Amino acid sequence: MSSHVKSDAFCLVPLHDKVSVVESCIMLLEDTEKALQAKREDINFLMSELSDIEVKTSRLITHLRLNIISLKKELPPETPTTPTAPVAPWRANGGTAKGW
Repeated sequence: MSSHVKSDAFCLVPLHDKVSVVESCIMLLEDTEKALQAKREDINFLMSELSDIEVKTSRLITHLRLNIISLKKELPPETPTTPTAPVAPWRANGGTAKGW
């Protein structure tokens, strides 16, 4: 035998309570809508800031590249354009790190 009891009874909810529940739902949805709008404004502001940073970064890269070109023109022809690291002491005589 089933442990569930089927009931044909139903509960009448007063119309005033139904209206209150729906009004509460509307207020909750309006609060959610306001929060989403605020987040949208924050996101739009951040996207604008990001775009501005991207433009400034691009300009800086271009400026630095032009500076490099200008500096390379000032170098004598035999001067290397990349710095050279000093030779490690264990490599100076053809040795390895273990036996120098």
